[in-house]
Amino acid sequence: ATKANAQIAPKSRLKTIQDSNTLRVGTTGDFNPMSFRTPGSSGYEGHQIDCANLLAADMGVKAAFVAAAWKPLINGLGAAHSDLVMTGTTMSASD
Repeated sequence: ATKANAQIAPKSRLKTIQDSNTLRVGTTGDFNPMSFRTPGSSGYEGHQIDCANLLAADMGVKAAFVAAAWKPLINGLGAAHSDLVMTGTTMSASD
């Protein structure tokens, strides 16, 4: 193939995470014990936060937590707001 008709593949999400050295994790921070903020703290705590930190460490990058509201939580993935979401969730018939 020549340069004129060669197509450049879009950069994968994984490659973007590796290049930035950051895994952006959307979380609500209001679902104790999964994702919450201790009063007076600017950081997040909880089971899902621990899991996100472990995943980032396994990937060799740092986790950066992105505040997210419940309603647009999943849409943030498609809008490149975050690379994944981790917070306490449940599924119901109305979801």
